[in-house]
Amino acid sequence: MVAYLCRQWTRVSLTKLSAVFGLEHPDSSSNLVRRAKRRAEESLEYQKIITLLETKLALKTENQV
Repeated sequence: MVAYLCRQWTRVSLTKLSAVFGLEHPDSSSNLVRRAKRRAEESLEYQKIITLLETKLALKTENQV
């Protein structure tokens, strides 16, 4: 979920994101993001958690781009 939020709300590269998570290959972080996105599409509860985190982190605003 954190990888998904990082990709959703920052411009961090997959290479840097992989390094942060201790992964050796950029595709590894891409897989994390893809799995989180799929899970959010399949689970209303998971999507609620993402929305809650976005709100608490002040990522979701009225003027979202």
